[in-house]
Amino acid sequence: MLLVGALPLLYLLGAALDLSLARPCPAAWAPGVLLRRTMLGLLTVAWVGVLLAQLGGFSARPLLAAAVALVLARLGWQRARRHVGGWFPDGRWGATGELAALAALLALAVLLFAHPGEDVLGARDPGIYYATGVAIARTGGILQHDPTLAALGASLGDVSVNYWLFQSVHGWPLRFPGQLFVRDLTAGTVEPGFFPWYPVLVAFAVDLGGLEAGLWVNPLLATLAVLTVYAVARRLVGVTPALLAAALLVVNLGQVWFARYTMAEPAAQLLLWSGLYGAVVARKEAQCSAGVLTGAAWAGLLLARIDSVLLLPLLLGYLAWEARVPSRRSFALPALGLLLLGVAQTTWHAIALAPGYTSMTFSRATLAVAAGGVVAALLLAAVAWICAVNWHRPGVRRWAPAALVAAVTIAAVFAYVVRPMLPAPPLSGEAAELERAARESLVRLGWYLSPLGLLLALVGAAALVVAGWWRRAGLLLALLALSLAFYLPNPLVSADQPWAVRRYLPVVLPGLLVLAGYGAVRLGCWAWHGQWGRRVGPRLLAAGLAAAVAGGEWGATAPMIAYREHAGAVGQVRALAAAVPAEAIVLFPWTPAGLRLALPLQYLGERGSFVLPTRDLETGVVAVVRRWLADGRTVYWIVPQGTRFPTPPGLRLVPAGQYVFAVPQLERPVDRLPREAHPVEFALQLYRLQLAP
Repeated sequence: MLLVGALPLLYLLGAALDLSLARPCPAAWAPGVLLRRTMLGLLTVAWVGVLLAQLGGFSARPLLAAAVALVLARLGWQRARRHVGGWFPDGRWGATGELAALAALLALAVLLFAHPGEDVLGARDPGIYYATGVAIARTGGILQHDPTLAALGASLGDVSVNYWLFQSVHGWPLRFPGQLFVRDLTAGTVEPGFFPWYPVLVAFAVDLGGLEAGLWVNPLLATLAVLTVYAVARRLVGVTPALLAAALLVVNLGQVWFARYTMAEPAAQLLLWSGLYGAVVARKEAQCSAGVLTGAAWAGLLLARIDSVLLLPLLLGYLAWEARVPSRRSFALPALGLLLLGVAQTTWHAIALAPGYTSMTFSRATLAVAAGGVVAALLLAAVAWICAVNWHRPGVRRWAPAALVAAVTIAAVFAYVVRPMLPAPPLSGEAAELERAARESLVRLGWYLSPLGLLLALVGAAALVVAGWWRRAGLLLALLALSLAFYLPNPLVSADQPWAVRRYLPVVLPGLLVLAGYGAVRLGCWAWHGQWGRRVGPRLLAAGLAAAVAGGEWGATAPMIAYREHAGAVGQVRALAAAVPAEAIVLFPWTPAGLRLALPLQYLGERGSFVLPTRDLETGVVAVVRRWLADGRTVYWIVPQGTRFPTPPGLRLVPAGQYVFAVPQLERPVDRLPREAHPVEFALQLYRLQLAP
């Protein structure tokens, strides 16, 4: 409720900015104005929040107070000029049936998305994202000061740090397994992995509403993303295809799962499509407000996911191309300027605040694949340029669309039918499974869209090209083609389901579903030859095709309807923390329980914790523990019940209680979609360490 209640304030802030940038347009689509202003408010607050967090001064309440002050200042300025209109959109609301259908889809999205998981455990990306947001809320900065880590640095002496900290494959010591790097052991400085746009929103929610509020950020972002995808599709392909696309997106397993999962993909989806919405709105009338929306959204995209740099050449090229026309510069120049500002801010963040994560991400293998993507983008741009320059020639206008459709069809048939059947290289273990997943990538993408959905998307893309609408939808088609070319052949995309589909969430899933909705409508029109119901008949056929796709999607989504990943984890972490004194340092051995619980105990339970790279209290660990105990510190050792180990020399282990941690966890098969969850249970024995007499 807190996050939903923040939407009116975001809208008012965005309206104040919108009214300062452009005059109200009575001919505009009113729901689109509501969306644009809400996103302008969200983007402004998020950008300022990220900047403050980068500078170490984040706090939600003063920032919201500043937003209120800005709104009141704008209202006071208008009153002084005796003009206070324009705050509520006065444009066209559209047909009642469209609004009712859209409201029903958003209500369905809320029902499906409003089951956020409590993905706060360690050794996985969701827990790192959430822990980073909690740390920003409590400390105000991206870089984290960890007193327990500093205590370790002060007490190590001649003991190797390898007794205490894991080492990443790129040489950075890890504070916890995952994307948390030790920046400075002596000072206790920790550098979080991943980029900050989404964690800052989690920090907003946690700072204002507590730990549980941070879990509701993604349901809200995913719901806004559905509305944004609909708004873009409505402009590009029409109302009926847009409604079908939005309906298919709402019931898609990938969309539902990540709407409940503490990852940045829903944020990336919302940011990318918000920028697209500004771009498609500006096609009809270039406006500064649309340019600000596009530039701020795509700049935020760079700060949300590091792999969005793959799309950067295409986005910059598009805006530069638009800026060449004087009538388009009121849109393109603000968008280009804000995007370049985002590039500079992202570069500074990568160098100054996230060198560990950046060096890990941009390994040689990743750079090689990214270089291939950039080459593909340049080739795609060259083809588009050649077609645009020579489009006036009859031969080009006649044969270029057919050649493009034929090439895409051949590539799709090869990827779906031929590539999985080719001889596989002699690999074994995880490498063999990843190679198999890459070879079957289009088939596995069809698990989420259904084979019919993939076919309808191909039909929709062909219809856009043949009808000459490729100019209108060219940017979306180019982004989709680039993303597919990068991810489908890539063996680095994990084979775990539904984990693997995260790469497709920002561009591929919504983009293909927009094309599928349009393809269903075009097939309905082509197949209907009767005189009765010239409008009703094609729509019924299109709805039937979309329903068949939705039925395939629903079969994958249905087992997740009422499911919450790791339900009860936050409360159980708090209970475990309550069993340990606030000043204690807690040690876990290298076990599944330690890998999963040390992180949330540190960040949610506010108990200094370590998960050791060893299973026993090794000599190097004992040396540091004895120094801590001699200095009067309290140290606990938490192990699975029934664990046997020798008593460390010079220490006593005093039993301090038992605790059972149990949550449900969705299975992650590699050869099919998940269908059921299994309990994850850790029965723990707590010991208090003391110096032996």
